[in-house]
Amino acid sequence: MRGIALLALAACANATPVDEPAALQVLPPRKVSAPEVLGELAGPGAAPAPPGVLVYGTDMGLSYEHQGQTFIAFGDTWPTAKYICDEHNPHNDDTLARVPPFDGQLPVLEFLTEPDSAQNALLIELMRDGESLTLGYSKTPLTLFSDGTHVFSTFFRVDVARCEGATADDPGSCPADEAFACSTNLGDCRPTTSDFPFLCDPINNEGCFHPQQCMPVDPGYCYDTSSSQYDGTVRGERFASVQNIELGMQRADDPGVWDSVLVFQTSKFSNQVARTVRRFSGVVEGSDYRTGDDHLLVWGRPLFVGEEGREAQLYLLTHELPLELGDGGTLRWEPRYFAGLDPDNDQPIWSERQAEAKPLALDGRVDGDPHEEVSIVQQMTVSWLGPPIDQWLMMYGGDDIDFVLFDRENTRNDSINGSVVVRFADHPWGPWSPPVVHYAPGSPQNAGDPYGPGGILYHNECQDMPPQLCERSDPTRPFESYLEGCPAPSVQLDIGRLYCPNVIESYTAPHGDDGLDVYWNISTWNPYSVFLLKTTIR
Repeated sequence: MRGIALLALAACANATPVDEPAALQVLPPRKVSAPEVLGELAGPGAAPAPPGVLVYGTDMGLSYEHQGQTFIAFGDTWPTAKYICDEHNPHNDDTLARVPPFDGQLPVLEFLTEPDSAQNALLIELMRDGESLTLGYSKTPLTLFSDGTHVFSTFFRVDVARCEGATADDPGSCPADEAFACSTNLGDCRPTTSDFPFLCDPINNEGCFHPQQCMPVDPGYCYDTSSSQYDGTVRGERFASVQNIELGMQRADDPGVWDSVLVFQTSKFSNQVARTVRRFSGVVEGSDYRTGDDHLLVWGRPLFVGEEGREAQLYLLTHELPLELGDGGTLRWEPRYFAGLDPDNDQPIWSERQAEAKPLALDGRVDGDPHEEVSIVQQMTVSWLGPPIDQWLMMYGGDDIDFVLFDRENTRNDSINGSVVVRFADHPWGPWSPPVVHYAPGSPQNAGDPYGPGGILYHNECQDMPPQLCERSDPTRPFESYLEGCPAPSVQLDIGRLYCPNVIESYTAPHGDDGLDVYWNISTWNPYSVFLLKTTIR
């Protein structure tokens, strides 16, 4: 067993605090065990099938079920350890694998391969109007789901919406939502180092790396004035930027190819996770939250980090299934957004306007506070836990590399500090229980901690304690790939980070009469890998 000790989340599942009505409190299940690391699911130490397929390192690992099979999509995948030295700007690098039925052992994933090569993993390709859109570094699937007939995926491509109709006298306007505004303050960094914009403040030349300069752009970029990331500042405009999120539909006869059927413009849902359910009434009674093909539920946040008082709060939308294509192959997209609770009966209010979407309560209280305590939220996973738990589980959090943080010291200066946290809720809109640390990186001095000997994260301060050994670094890390000759440093300072937890729902199984075993994977950054863990919830 690795990780933190047993978490006693509540003394009794049906206890009610003396000074608070039961209706105001969501109580999580009685006990959540410390995670048990089962082994490396994908990465340098894993054994992919078929044998010999080129997958050195990868991350994310987003699972979905379709017609009785479980699949998993991985983000930026390195076929070899030196790939990032040899290929600086790949057009496609995301991969797919089949997940075998669970037999109690660490599963061996079956990576889909190219039709003419059993060695080369099949790369995900996103097509729009006959053009193959770039899905290279930092451009990945966000969440995948099946409506029973087709598989869909949303893609984050760092594609910021631009203002329309700009002239010399008019900065232009932003489409699709009345809360969107056109920024006259944002620019992007030049010279560019990638094929996506890096937003910045040209007045103060802030947000770029030396020797880049922040240059004004025309037309400007759109931002959402109703986003929880917007605080009236230029930085707020940047972090509330409206992203063009692509929704792709997988070709049934060519699983590596996804056809874009929608461009969804959003800030609040630029970081998202989706689940499908058997029945959704939209009110407290009458839903069946087991996996099904009646309704789609999507939880979203504006980006992956909230700093300096800006927060990546939690939002929710729903859409009827199956999804239908209209003329020209474009999706008929008619979502309803959670817009708060009716004060007379505490039932959810749903709106067709994204501008009216309200953040969910995160303090366990009906119509409570949406304040998000976690600054580095990273990716999320949400899963319905059936009997005897009968609650929604959310995992999220972790860490990020230093140079992407504005206020590094304060962002990390909290009890979360790079950890994965858990929340629970009775309904998709919550209220969600307060976050509890579930898997912490620990200390490089402590054997069994993720950073320590016997752990799964590389840390330069870890010292072997035989037979428990420290995790080794990848031989090449992304920063070195920008240096001539791709040299490895004498001491690698790019330490491991936890991010992107994902529950493999088809693996969830009973644990005696009073609990469930939940199997989930986590990305580790260094080594560039994905590990499988088990958590027992009673």
